[in-house]
Parts: sequence; C-alpha cells; structure tokens
Amino acid sequence: MLDVVLKDGEACGIVVRDLVTGEITSHSAHAVVLATGGYGNVFYLSTNAMACNVTAAWRAHRKGALFANPCYTQIHPTCIPSADEFQSKLTLMSESLRNDGRIWVPRNPDEKRAARDIPEADRYYYLEEKYPAFGNLVPRDVASRNAKTVVDQGLGVGPQKNGVYLDFADAINRDGRDAVEERYGNLFEMYERITGEDPYEMPMRIYPATHYTMGGLWVDYNLMTTVPGLYAAGEANFSDHGANRLGASALMQGLADGYFVLPYTIGDSLAGKLGTDPVPTTDPVFTQAEADVRSGSTGSCRSAAPSRPSTSTGSSARSCGTTSGWHATRTASRRRSRRSGRCVRSSGRTCVFSAPRTPSTPRSRRRGVSPTSSSSPNSWPVMHSIVKRAAAGTSVRNHRPKKVKRNGATTSSPTSRLGSGTIQTHRRPSTVKS
Repeated sequence: MLDVVLKDGEACGIVVRDLVTGEITSHSAHAVVLATGGYGNVFYLSTNAMACNVTAAWRAHRKGALFANPCYTQIHPTCIPSADEFQSKLTLMSESLRNDGRIWVPRNPDEKRAARDIPEADRYYYLEEKYPAFGNLVPRDVASRNAKTVVDQGLGVGPQKNGVYLDFADAINRDGRDAVEERYGNLFEMYERITGEDPYEMPMRIYPATHYTMGGLWVDYNLMTTVPGLYAAGEANFSDHGANRLGASALMQGLADGYFVLPYTIGDSLAGKLGTDPVPTTDPVFTQAEADVRSGSTGSCRSAAPSRPSTSTGSSARSCGTTSGWHATRTASRRRSRRSGRCVRSSGRTCVFSAPRTPSTPRSRRRGVSPTSSSSPNSWPVMHSIVKRAAAGTSVRNHRPKKVKRNGATTSSPTSRLGSGTIQTHRRPSTVKS
C-alpha cells in the first residue's frame, strides 16, 4: 500500500503497487481496514519478513492517524543467529525449547574446541548460575539481555561469534531421543534445514531478535484510528495488553480483532452509508493521490493532512531522514505537547497519543473516555486509567483551567489548554522511604 485516500477528512480508499508488475492502482470503499503488521524491521535483526516494511501504517500516520506506544517491542531469546553480517531476516524458534534445553557459552572467549569436546568445568551456564531459582526458564527479557551480555563480552559461539548454545544432551540422556523428538521433532528438523547442523548431535545456536511490536496506530474500542473510516487490526494497531514481560501475542490480537471485535464494530460506520456508492476512483482525490505517489511527494513531511497535528519535529531531516520516521515520533510528540497540550499524555511507563478534538473526532470516541460523561470519574474507562496510573506510581487529577498573570496580563496556564476533565499525571512527592 502506497497511500490512504481521504475525502472530506474520511478514508475512502487506498493506492497500491502490484509487487509483480509494479503497476499502481487505486481502490475505493466505504471503509478502509489496515491489517498490515508491525514495524519490527526498523531493527536490523528481526524475524519479520522483509516485505513487512510498515509502509501502510506509516502512510496512514502521515495522513493524520496517530501512533501509540512505539517503545514497546517483544524480543524473543530463541532465534537462529544470522549466518553472515549482511543477513537481517532471522527465524524464530519456539521458546518451548527452553523447557528442556540448557543455555551456555564457553568460559574461554578463545575457545576453539567443538561444543561436545568442552568439559562441564569450562562451560558457563550463565542463566543457571545467575538465577538458580529459575534457571533457563527466566522471563524472555531476562534471557535476551543476558544472551546479549555474554556475546558482547566475547563469549559468543558459531562462525560469527553471535550466538549462545541451547543444549539438549542432558534431556536426551535423561528421557531418550524418542521422547525429545516427540516434543520438538518439527523444530529440530526446521533448525537442521536452515543451519545444516543436527541438534540431536550438537547444541543449537540461538540469539535474541525482535519478533512483535506492541506499538501501532492508535485505535478506539471500535478499532477506528483517529482518521474517520480508517480502521487498524492486529499488530498494526497498538496493543491493549502491551508492556508486560510476556509482551503480546500476534495470534491473540489478530484473532480477537478479526473475529470478535471488528465484525461487530465496523457496522457502526457502515450503517449510515447503506444504499450509497463508494467514492469512485475517478474522483479528483484519487487522481491527486496517485499523482502524489508517482511524484514521491507522499513521503514528504508536507503531505500530512492539515486537519491533523503534524508529526514533524520542525526539521525534515529529523523525521524523514531516518529509516522509518518512527524514531522521531515520541520526542516530537512530547515537544508538541508542551506547545499545544493536546497530542500526548505520558505517564512514567506508557506513552499514549490522544486524538485531537476536532468535529470528526468527538471526545466520546477517544479511548479511555466515557461516551456519556467525558469528565465523570465514575465511568469505567476513566477508572481503569486511574488504576493503571496508580500502579505506575502516579496520581491522577482532573485539571481545570487556571488563570495566571504574565507581564500584567491574565492568561490561561499551559495545562488549561487541555481543557477540563483531561487526565494528567504527576509524580507523588517522595515522603516514604522504601
């Protein structure tokens, strides 16, 4: 997908390129649903297919669809390391392998012997030594950090010294090869096809890699973005279950959004369009969109919809000069929030982009705000936000506009730009020593 087409501020179609022929075509509809995956390929090492280049979500963002939680990324500790310095697409191995495999590296960074010839005394089972209560079953973030640490210390294994061993010798000796093959036979076969190494005879080599991104396009409870008529489902939107150690499940989010949410919520938008035809692709908005795509102007910072706040930091080089542009989003939004006070609310642990208050995006559509009473502290969504912020060690207050005197004139304070009833977070004073 090359661009989202808007008419009167509402999504009415897309412009796409045929990956085989290169032909650029437009398609119109009453609503647009993006189920285009995440942005894991902004990292050099990722398990994402190289075609997962986040173009669709990025184009939607440029047209005014806000983005949330870009910092939350799921890292898997059990990926097959890259075979050379030019490879960036990695293969994910199931973490169930850690149930029976033991993770270790040689204690000697100059070790030349084969893994099977290294005696136990010369092996560093770093997870078992550092975390004896959990051993190799530590949470994935702990396993990933420790693997990177030992590799950075020069203890990596393999031709590139970029992995650690996952050894099943003890499991095979204890339970027998047949038992291990019954549990992991398909994974062992996949590993052997990729590496040419038999994991029954020699340890696997693994290394952490980005697998799933929990940030994405901001959506409300109907999965609609801040652009009316534009929906995002699955990994393309930001996760409700996001920043914990498990991370998130692409399968769970995709199934929930695709089977149980979107089929029942998209009808709210489509009901009012019964008996009407979609905007034809001959309409000037499609003609202009295709012209912009062919000229390359859709990638410019100037192409953002004027009715939505720009994500540019004020310097084209900052937001457009990076690989994807996501790198500047959070900093730019914080800077923008100090200027306009409406684009981002941030607590100590989460960064949530809020929808701007425009006629097309009423207060009642924003996630976390009660449709019936936007400032009522008794509504469940607001209470849920309060609980989350309390768990993060912050207090929640409903700010009212304050009048302050500046240079003899009475003006509104910066916080009053958000209006009444807007949730703000403040650190509690440190009065109790923990």
